[in-house]
Amino acid sequence: MFTDINKLPGILILFITICSITQLKGQTDSLKIMTFNIWVDGAGVNDGVQKVFNEIQSADPDVVLLQEADGIALSIAAYLDWNVYNSSSSTAIISPYPITEIFQDQSSNSFIGARIQMGSNPIKDIIVWSIHLGPYPYGPYEICFAGVTDSTELVLIDSLSGRLPQINSLVSTMTQHIANADSIPIFIGGDFNTPSHQDYTAATASDHCGSTYQWPVTQVLTEIGMIDAFREIHLDPGMDPGNTWSPIYEINSDNDLPEPQDRIDLIFYKGQNITNLSCDVTTGMEEVNHYPNHLDNDWPSDHAAVVGQFEVDILGGENLDPLDIYAHIHIIGEVYENEDFTVEFENAPGIDDYQWISVFNLAAPATEYLEWYYTGAVTSGTQIFSGLQQGDYEIRIFQDGYYSQAGVYLFSVIDSSSTDISYNINELLKDNFKIYQPYPNPFNPVTNIRYDLAEDALVNITIYDMMGRKVSTLISSRQTAGYKTVQWNATNDAGEPLSAGLYLYMIEAEQIRQMKKMVLLK
Repeated sequence: MFTDINKLPGILILFITICSITQLKGQTDSLKIMTFNIWVDGAGVNDGVQKVFNEIQSADPDVVLLQEADGIALSIAAYLDWNVYNSSSSTAIISPYPITEIFQDQSSNSFIGARIQMGSNPIKDIIVWSIHLGPYPYGPYEICFAGVTDSTELVLIDSLSGRLPQINSLVSTMTQHIANADSIPIFIGGDFNTPSHQDYTAATASDHCGSTYQWPVTQVLTEIGMIDAFREIHLDPGMDPGNTWSPIYEINSDNDLPEPQDRIDLIFYKGQNITNLSCDVTTGMEEVNHYPNHLDNDWPSDHAAVVGQFEVDILGGENLDPLDIYAHIHIIGEVYENEDFTVEFENAPGIDDYQWISVFNLAAPATEYLEWYYTGAVTSGTQIFSGLQQGDYEIRIFQDGYYSQAGVYLFSVIDSSSTDISYNINELLKDNFKIYQPYPNPFNPVTNIRYDLAEDALVNITIYDMMGRKVSTLISSRQTAGYKTVQWNATNDAGEPLSAGLYLYMIEAEQIRQMKKMVLLK
């Protein structure tokens, strides 16, 4: 990962395949990118949204390209304290680095792109695209279930599904980026909903219902000089098929035939100064149970994810400000148990009469709202919500009558007798005293709390749960000026492990006080 302090999150913007970026000696950097179809906003398994967080945390990527995520991507980014760009359909891009420019498919919403600023001095950008191509008719089903063998008919299927027109539209949209790829690298990742032309060979025909069909969608990218990161590392599709569809479906439920297994989630890249270090398929650390016994899987998807790591020499970038394209949401005052509270918002899209605002339990699926109201086509306003029980919640704004997120705010309901821990995550109370984001965050079970002291001071660092209860005192002593790091191992003052959830830490130095949040995963 880049160690530059400019990695601190900027604005909310959304992505899933895996690849990583670490500042190395000299001019090269290590970049990690992940592509991840999260299966209908993480709703395919129990506690799926939390499990999506866990897998992203475990992968530790610099960029995540998400699919099937439009109803939850902003929540994921807010939980991670990352930047996000979310489409109105399925795709999203998330990163701890600033997103400074966005690109979108104007015809079918099958892909989105973003410029991400990986470094600021000098400016270093990458261009990333998250794609989700049309699923039906699905080529392997036509071959294995319908017995289609004619290549002309299969090309027609790729056209009728939208996949060929969509990939050609992507190539047309990124023409200028392709021309500049040697200075600003390009990465494309996502759910292609088609196998690769490199995987169907005479040697693998028995694995693919006897077919050696040369799938045209991936050929389009190869013909413009883009490289399939997985197949570049794993040359033999017989030895390393890299199948991503599907880790949970062994038998097709419609016809009781074996489910075709294929590599349909891919990462491509282009750029002269890129070395592909590794690219692998992952379904997490635990065994994945097949459907219908999948609901308690730790892995939250019906796809495998792809993780790629590259060494890159980024030669250029543009001096652009981070984007601010989502609603700003605030709550007036503290939120106490069983008391109504008022939410303010501004910078909402305001383009649809069916724009709506809602309250959810933290990390709840997109459809499991507790209370909701239409706001109408407005960019700002207020809304009163009914009292809630103690706990962690989200306010979400959706830009239309469906589940396309346009703003997210995390908050907690506290007991009126709790310690007053009101805070502003982004507030810096004094220029010469600064808190950096804890790392890692989310974490399990250890995180590092980092801060700068411009002068000697009496320092107190206290951990609170989201009910305002003090759980641990990490530091209470006089410290000399300089950069400081202290570890917290998710235990209380008695040494007992704490449960998963949101926690706050307060750093006090003389008359200055700052607070930040961190997320403990289990």
